[in-house]
Amino acid sequence: MKFTALSLEFLQGKLSEHKARNKAGRYSRPIIRKYINIIRNVFKRGVKYHGVPVEIHYALLSHEHLKKGKTLAHEYRKSKAAPLEDVEKTLKCMAPIYEAMVRVHILIGGRSKEIRMMRYCDFDFNAEEGVWVYDPPEHVKKVDDAIPKAIGPRAQAILTPYLLEKMATPEAYLFSPKDSVRLKNIEKRCNRKTFNKEGRVQPSQRNRKKENPKKVPGEYYTKGAYYRAIRDACDKAGVKRWTPSQLRKTSAAEARKMGGLDSAQARMGHKQSKTTEGYYRASLTVRWDSEICFF
Repeated sequence: MKFTALSLEFLQGKLSEHKARNKAGRYSRPIIRKYINIIRNVFKRGVKYHGVPVEIHYALLSHEHLKKGKTLAHEYRKSKAAPLEDVEKTLKCMAPIYEAMVRVHILIGGRSKEIRMMRYCDFDFNAEEGVWVYDPPEHVKKVDDAIPKAIGPRAQAILTPYLLEKMATPEAYLFSPKDSVRLKNIEKRCNRKTFNKEGRVQPSQRNRKKENPKKVPGEYYTKGAYYRAIRDACDKAGVKRWTPSQLRKTSAAEARKMGGLDSAQARMGHKQSKTTEGYYRASLTVRWDSEICFF
């Protein structure tokens, strides 16, 4: 069976009509456009290696993308900044390591990956006026020439215990699931109430760890783990769910309120002010209360 432009149009229609469990369109129009372009590029590569006739590739180029307002697919919904009142309530229901990640996330305005994959070797502690500089590696940055992040005193106070622990292993990640599991096991052992006559743990119960477990803690927290931790904490706190990407917008709104557009641009690491002004325009509606203790 030959794949033609009509096949691509049929697939595009199915994606636009696809419904999720909440009866809302699962795929937005920009996402469908992205998937269609991926399929085109696959056939283009096939032509390059003489695996696909060139006529099929040119036929797929004639296909038209979905137009705004003339399709069942919804438009991309831009998320707003997370309200600090909700964030503060959520932090009370989080594990300490996740709480530290969220607070650093807001203070420096980084992306989720830049927070989750922090390492000791990526910091410059010799900056002037007591400001540290965090310059993540190329595979962590979204763009190659992203501006390094300035780490102020409040973020330094949160990061210092994690940095001191990783001084001997500078390549290790600051926020590690392995460390979290190890500390949790130590806490459980310290809080143990049943001991033998000598005040020790029974020999059969000293270590029940499996020799070759199927699942082991990772070196750093994944995007999904970070998101699920925030989601579960929001449910426990009884507030509306917010995501890690909204924390970056919250930080942008705070920076612009305190120091203007230039300050927000420097914190976000944008090359052009238009990106900061347009993408984070919705973030300026965040209510800033003096009782919130983030900044």
